[in-house]
Amino acid sequence: MIKQNRNRLVIYLIAISTLIRLLIAGNLELGNDEVYYWTYALHIQPSYFDHPPMVGILIRLFTFNLNFNQEIFIRLTAITGSAINTWLIYSLVTRIKNEECGFYAALLYTSCTYTSIIAGLFILPDSPQVVFWLWSISLMVDIFHLRRNKEMNMILLGLSIGLCTLCKIHGIYLWFAATTFIILFERKWLMNPFFWMSILISAIFIAPIFIWNYQNHFITYSYHSQRVVAWDGIHFSSFLTELFGEIFYNNPINFFIIAFTLIYTIRHRFYKENPRLFSLLLLLSLPLIFIFWVLSLFRDTLPHWSGPGYIALTIFAAFYADRVWRLKSTIHRLLGFSNGLLILLIGVSFFLIHSMPGQIGSRNIATLGDGDFTLDMYGWTDFEKEFSQIVSEDQHTGMMQKNAYLISNKWFPAAHLKYYVAQPLNMDIYAFGDLFDIHHFAWLNNLNGPIPLGSDAYYVSPSNYHSDPNLWLKKDFKKIDIPIVVPEFRHGKKVRIFYVYRLKDYEGGLDSDIPNR
Repeated sequence: MIKQNRNRLVIYLIAISTLIRLLIAGNLELGNDEVYYWTYALHIQPSYFDHPPMVGILIRLFTFNLNFNQEIFIRLTAITGSAINTWLIYSLVTRIKNEECGFYAALLYTSCTYTSIIAGLFILPDSPQVVFWLWSISLMVDIFHLRRNKEMNMILLGLSIGLCTLCKIHGIYLWFAATTFIILFERKWLMNPFFWMSILISAIFIAPIFIWNYQNHFITYSYHSQRVVAWDGIHFSSFLTELFGEIFYNNPINFFIIAFTLIYTIRHRFYKENPRLFSLLLLLSLPLIFIFWVLSLFRDTLPHWSGPGYIALTIFAAFYADRVWRLKSTIHRLLGFSNGLLILLIGVSFFLIHSMPGQIGSRNIATLGDGDFTLDMYGWTDFEKEFSQIVSEDQHTGMMQKNAYLISNKWFPAAHLKYYVAQPLNMDIYAFGDLFDIHHFAWLNNLNGPIPLGSDAYYVSPSNYHSDPNLWLKKDFKKIDIPIVVPEFRHGKKVRIFYVYRLKDYEGGLDSDIPNR
């Protein structure tokens, strides 16, 4: 009876949270990263400038080969994955403990900002990654703790880690955790051919990523090594930014539950009851988190990089919940507050994006809105309507050629312009600049081919990412007109300005080939 009740509650939890995500996904424009990863789906290749190809493949799949190209379909990978993972983490903790603790795990997963929103609503490489990451954890628990179908699950582990690495390259960390556990506790696996077959399966999945990078001068690794900016000496401010970012991304209440459970379990030596499971879960979490903590002392880091490490800690906190929180009412209240806090965060964020009377960022007219994160998901559809009228009038009067192009200087706002402007108006867009500024657009430029001499183009500069084409395109076009000013309003308050430049008569000089680095 208890199991049936918990099953029903988890199904309700999944249904309600999925419905909320679907409503948000269908009423919120794509963010900078999301719309950029959509460009992966335009041309499937073995790997990309920033990441492996899985997110692009799944966008192509869930949009039915880009035939259903609305935001809700683009985000379906994340939403579907979040629903799968909620059930997967519930069933995993139920197998190793009981239904009550499994339900705690589902509530913790649902209230986590990273798993429920960042990777569970928005379409990022993390979205499919967390599915294969959790599946890999589940398989390791079956192999090393429950000892169920060990050989077959070991083969599946190779598949799961391979697929995880096709999402983000640090899926390889899972093999580090598994191999470390084997060396410490089960060295006999080193003599088992199924172990080496599993590694081979993962290697087969990873090989195309390596080959593509070899053919492209290992650009992904070069980019990420420079992306993490190194400083001289130790900088505690960067460490604190990473730490508090992780607390926020995991939900402050969840972070407290995890930290308190970990300390309490070690202090009271509960780990002696299940030392192998205890060690496995910590190997799957703490080293990865500590790596980014140490790295943040010397370099700028992003909090979501360590996000997968907290999945095993979520399982850990749920597994020991009935020992640490002996009064069920206490953990029930904490989990209720945790989910309530996430709902509040979602509501406030949605209000800020759609209904805030004003903006957060710069109020300088030249850079209006700079620093306002809400503008990344607001106003692009409205701008397309304004821009469409400009293009139509220019073509009607002969001011611009009918096959005019769009040009940008960075992957943002180029990706937004590609999705919200160029695509509906059937225009080609190019991004020119340093490879580390234009990213995958270097490859998209190559697919488009060179811009014909004598062509006209538009250059759109949003004030929150303002750039003046006169500073770098003047020598490439015979004439650059004074920009058309397109103001954007939110609840009657001007929040951003789009500057639309007409570039006349292309004279050459912009290279559309993939740069060598």
